[in-house]
Amino acid sequence: RVCRMMMTPSKNRGVPHYSFPILSMSELLVCLGELQVPLSEEQLKKPSAEHIRRVFEQLLEFLMGVSHEELSQPVFAAMELLQFPELHEDSISLIAFHRAMQKLMNACGIHDFSMRDYLHPEFQRLRRIFSGIVNFAKFREERMARFEELLAQSETLASNRAQLEEEHATLRAELDKLHAARKAEQPEVDALEEQIAKHAAQMNGMNSTQATLQDELRQLKTANTEISAKLAEATHSVLNEKEEVCKLQAQVVQSPD
Repeated sequence: RVCRMMMTPSKNRGVPHYSFPILSMSELLVCLGELQVPLSEEQLKKPSAEHIRRVFEQLLEFLMGVSHEELSQPVFAAMELLQFPELHEDSISLIAFHRAMQKLMNACGIHDFSMRDYLHPEFQRLRRIFSGIVNFAKFREERMARFEELLAQSETLASNRAQLEEEHATLRAELDKLHAARKAEQPEVDALEEQIAKHAAQMNGMNSTQATLQDELRQLKTANTEISAKLAEATHSVLNEKEEVCKLQAQVVQSPD
């Protein structure tokens, strides 16, 4: 494109100064047209104070968002301090315009701007001033594109953060409900745990009793086995004695008197 951005900081100490290319007449007119400030070659070479001030006001509104109405509106606090405020409306408006222009010029790297530049405009001075303004406008345009990109990202992140915060609040509320429900159920849980502990103690006692009974049962079984063996032995002995008695009885009957 014809309009190129180039701001090179100087090596002077103190307040930084920026150099920029001085545009040709054709470049300047094209670039000013892109800034919505139509200006003819004749108007630039033979400038009038009234027209140049209108051009500056257009640039202030386009680049800084300061309208002609805002610049023309008197500062009421300052007007009240004057004895005849109606006599100073134009001068106060001019001061407001000049201060706004000075801010714009400083941003553009033009630090020698004065009232003469719009009260008694000259072609070479205007060419330098407009070249600085065009350069700043292109610099601003590039930065604004990046700014809007970052702003969109920031808005997306803010939206995501708001959504996460909402989800976090919902989860926190659910967690609080669970804690409250758990706290309300805690007495019942404690009672059940106490009952379970009692049952466990009873079961342990019953297991101990059962172990003792099983031991006694084993002893009784052993004693029963021993008794059964002795009884069998005694029964066998009795049978043997009966048999012996029968033999003796038979012998007694067969003997003569």
